[in-house]
Amino acid sequence: MRRAAFPVVCLLLVAASGAAAAAQPADDVRALADEMLDTRPSLPNFLPMPQSRPMQLPQQEAPGVVVGRAITESESESEGEGESQSQSETEAAGDAPEALVAATQRAVEDGEEELIAIPTALLHPDEEPSEAPLRLSHYAFGAYQRGLYSTAFKVALRASAQDDPAAAALIGRLYEEALGVEQDLAKAAGWYAVAADLGNAAAENRLASMLLLGRGVPKDPVKAGEVFERAAEHGSGDAAHALALLYLKGEGREQNVDAAFRYMKLAAERGEPKAQYALAIMYEEGQGTLPDDVEATRWYGRAAESGDPAASLAYAERKLFGIGAEPNAQVALPFLALAARSGNARAMNMMARALADGHGGDADEVEAIKWHLLARRAGISDLYLDGFMGTRDPAVVAEAQERVAQFIPRYVRR
Repeated sequence: MRRAAFPVVCLLLVAASGAAAAAQPADDVRALADEMLDTRPSLPNFLPMPQSRPMQLPQQEAPGVVVGRAITESESESEGEGESQSQSETEAAGDAPEALVAATQRAVEDGEEELIAIPTALLHPDEEPSEAPLRLSHYAFGAYQRGLYSTAFKVALRASAQDDPAAAALIGRLYEEALGVEQDLAKAAGWYAVAADLGNAAAENRLASMLLLGRGVPKDPVKAGEVFERAAEHGSGDAAHALALLYLKGEGREQNVDAAFRYMKLAAERGEPKAQYALAIMYEEGQGTLPDDVEATRWYGRAAESGDPAASLAYAERKLFGIGAEPNAQVALPFLALAARSGNARAMNMMARALADGHGGDADEVEAIKWHLLARRAGISDLYLDGFMGTRDPAVVAEAQERVAQFIPRYVRR
């Protein structure tokens, strides 16, 4: 059944040249910015930007944001484009990725630089209610994911005028990573601050990192700790991990192992592999908590599932020797292999012994000798494995040496 049509506007994003192109949208955008200035609270003093509403920046940074023409379904049909194309435009407007693909195709056909189809209701939210779940920033992210960074930047600017924190955070990322614009860390920090002020946890985390390192803003570990804490409260696992490290090091916060443990556990529960590994160590060593081998093994396992080599080795050892869990060589062997493939000498030696003895699986003489030679090359000698290799057929040893020559350590993340 054919879906009901609704107006679609094509936003033509071109780089304008000359005062005439810049003047076309200036009055409307400035009026919108001035209106929002009266209703939005001022930003904290530490922000690296003017205290005036930063939504005035689009006219300074991208004067070429121009609404070129509006295309509705009826107009498309009257132009002879046919019912199928009209319907596809209507359907595409309800889905950001399809809309971007269709717009790119039309842009090529029309000889225009960048053309993106956006529902009229998104561009004029106050004129008519919209039932579409998408926001204008979703189109900006759609362009970003396709490598259309200039388009993403310009659409995000338009979306940020509607106080969209995700759009402001995206602009900050584009400035920080020099995607579609020249790198400007001060502007990146400023836009992250705008998004952070609107409650975006990812932007708060990025802003805190820049404050901690002094990138684009004066270095301020104390302020960084405050912003990390706010981001952690808003759900950022990465921020909780960073805050735990600040408490461990006593940087920007008074050293507090108990607080470090609390935030490390919060980050681990939110799925941060590095925090899971660190939490396992804290449980093993009794930092900020009582020693607990069962919890240590459990968190080593959680971190190992992400592909972390150090966590994989620790988890494999504990499963092999029954520390904090029932011994299970079959479970341990794949994690041991992952750590060995990453180039860990101890894991290579343990892998060689397991394969030589058939511990946790079938014995494999060639692989056992290969891992022994690699471990020995990395500085770990083993008289038992030297004897094992000395009693094997020369052809087996030769094949193992060929595999050693072909071995390239790699970090495997699942």
